[in-house]
Amino acid sequence: MSSRSVLLIGYTYPPGGGVGSIRIAKAAKYLPDSWDIHVVTSPQNSDLDQDHQIDIPDDVTIHEVAEWWSSAPKDFDKLRWSPPLTTTVYRLHRTYDFDCIWHTVDPFLPLTAAPLIRRLTNIPYVIDLRDPWKLRPTPTERTPFGKLYDLISRGTEPFVLQTADSITTATKGLTDMYKTAYPDIGEKIHTIRNGYDPDDFEVEDTTSLDEFQIVYPGKITPGMDCEPFFRAVSEIRKSHDVSILHIGHSNDHVQNLAKEVGISNLYTNTGYLDRKSLAKHVHRASVGLALTRDSVQIPTKVYDYIACDTPILGCGPTDGSMAEITDKFEYAWTVPNEVTAITEILEMIAVERPDTLGSGPRSNYTRQRTADQLVDVFEDVIDTGPNLRS
Repeated sequence: MSSRSVLLIGYTYPPGGGVGSIRIAKAAKYLPDSWDIHVVTSPQNSDLDQDHQIDIPDDVTIHEVAEWWSSAPKDFDKLRWSPPLTTTVYRLHRTYDFDCIWHTVDPFLPLTAAPLIRRLTNIPYVIDLRDPWKLRPTPTERTPFGKLYDLISRGTEPFVLQTADSITTATKGLTDMYKTAYPDIGEKIHTIRNGYDPDDFEVEDTTSLDEFQIVYPGKITPGMDCEPFFRAVSEIRKSHDVSILHIGHSNDHVQNLAKEVGISNLYTNTGYLDRKSLAKHVHRASVGLALTRDSVQIPTKVYDYIACDTPILGCGPTDGSMAEITDKFEYAWTVPNEVTAITEILEMIAVERPDTLGSGPRSNYTRQRTADQLVDVFEDVIDTGPNLRS
């Protein structure tokens, strides 16, 4: 394989930045060793929950670019990052002679720089959509800033995507959504899923617990509607020794709901844990919970459960992207987010107590596999040459 020089752009990058930073970091880690990998990111991406156990490759060159007027009261989807991003990428390209650029989002508005960067560098530009941009559902009531964001996005997204040399998305559902919205560029939209890194889930004690424990890593927001699940747990507690382990920050909504349905004594919140500690709990749990109302998105915790070989219970659309993955495993299910459906499946799992996912294509969801697919996209656009449409 030829040696390549590739620039990865992402506003966030570990150890800060949360879940959104992991996709770019794992791409940097698993792209071919012979490639010269550079990352442009923002220095203002740290948060309180920095996971220093995410292995950041030593052979990746990091370039930090600060947005203009970073202290402004409104961040406006990081639009002010676009000008310094443009000048920095142009300067770096003159030094390192990149073969292509991969820009993962959100935030989305820095993509307004993509067409100009594309013109200035004259190299292939690949856009990575982890979430829908203009196509995402918007609240009925919008602030003036929200309305302006919608206006800019409606005008910018079609132009940016048309001028991109290729587009990658994190789920097949998202790919299908964009192919439907933009049929004239459908052939250049590709699915590069997230996945799991086996190095993140190596733990010594993976002994299953005696009790029937349901684990959930991550935030639970009111919009995720966890009430049906909580009420289902309240039902099965009558016949099973069940508990809920919530890894991550809790909130009053979750705690009040647990109290309301009478399961406060079954709900434990650990607060934030590093990745190794999280992996230990997921390995030992009876089943991993995933909640989503979104038919095109896949909660990243699904991949954590696959890594730990932990049975999966997904609550959400049964014809969505999450179900597409759980359907491939013997002991993984996606059911409607309704009390009766969740109660029935929890009862079945509690009785059968499978201690693995059973049969299924685990190796399809490793970060190495997704990086290999990304290499194919890069090689294709490099061999084809840059798209000169404007």
